[in-house]
Amino acid sequence: MEELKRSVREPRRRVTLRYTELRLDIENRVKQVDTFMKDINNKEFPNPMVVKNREEIRSGTFLTSKSCIPIQAFTVPGDTFESEAQLLGAPRYKKAGPRTHLYYNPKNVKAAIVTCGGICPGVNVVIREIVMMLWYGYKVREIYGVKYGFKGFWAKTASESCYVRLVPGIAENEQVHGANIIPVADLHTLGGTVLGTSRGEFDAEKIVEELQARGINQVYAIGGAGTHKGLLVLSKLLKKKKTEISLIGVPKTIDNDIQIIDRTFGFDTAVEIAMWAIHCADVEANSAEYGVGLVKVMGRYAGHIAMHAALANRDVNICLIPESPFDVYGEKGLFEYIMKRLKERHHCVIVMSEGVGAAVRDVVLKKSKAKDASGNLIPPVGSWLASRISRDFCRRR
Repeated sequence: MEELKRSVREPRRRVTLRYTELRLDIENRVKQVDTFMKDINNKEFPNPMVVKNREEIRSGTFLTSKSCIPIQAFTVPGDTFESEAQLLGAPRYKKAGPRTHLYYNPKNVKAAIVTCGGICPGVNVVIREIVMMLWYGYKVREIYGVKYGFKGFWAKTASESCYVRLVPGIAENEQVHGANIIPVADLHTLGGTVLGTSRGEFDAEKIVEELQARGINQVYAIGGAGTHKGLLVLSKLLKKKKTEISLIGVPKTIDNDIQIIDRTFGFDTAVEIAMWAIHCADVEANSAEYGVGLVKVMGRYAGHIAMHAALANRDVNICLIPESPFDVYGEKGLFEYIMKRLKERHHCVIVMSEGVGAAVRDVVLKKSKAKDASGNLIPPVGSWLASRISRDFCRRR
């Protein structure tokens, strides 16, 4: 604390928010962000892991009431504390993590896990680990899987309910009664999602009604931006109805475009697969006279997959990402560089993110009206660029 005070008081210096946790003995002096839930430290339910892992308490595994994060800590560069008064007056969030006491009595917990949006490498691993921790770490015995996304909460298929029971393995089946039981012990070896998924068909009122009817008080939703927008709507509705149900969002995107998080699960696999596609495009381009290999990868707003795959592959000549504006035509434009490359080396390999149309400066691309079930626009930039390269090359030739 003294070191932090000194750095604040130094003239012409700002305290940049680069730390992730404030362990300051000023709990009563710092304004707290209001939350719907009461303070978990006032609950009387001991964490089942505490007795078994007493040594971990002393080593700092379990968080204290002073484990908080200032809300400005992860904003854009330049957002800084200019004085100690600002530091002490900043609102803070409770830091997520295990604590010695719980808000819920594990015996009364009914948890539901749902996967939404596109599939992503690692989703089954996340499902498995949630179930394993709830079952073995917190002694929760009622864990449900909701099939086919948000609509699974309230809809039914032609032949079955969309609710299944999740257990660690075959041995635990004896503790759970019912026909629809899925052991998760080996899920990490499978791709996709064992619960199925879908886009759209979100109905907050029906979801809350079904959660209340089934007595579910914890929901773990694995999904992307649309899923978390849905959770926000559910949160507001639950607060309005004064219903205590915890909503936990697990960010799922292979685009790796979430601030704070260094790597989103599935990103490394996406880069690895993209490298194989680039290799194939390189083989094709080198096998043709003036061959051009064009590979479009995921990345609606961020070019991390394209950039990492291009750097790792080493055969890429041009990498187009939404973060880097460029011209298509002109002396220093994209097409001019492609032509120069073809004259010199007789082939060219281009990797582009699907959202790169936003980076084009000299051409106004016709906006696509096509949308997926989540309401996301389907950009046509890949087909547009391929047709323009082919047309322009034939004209110049």
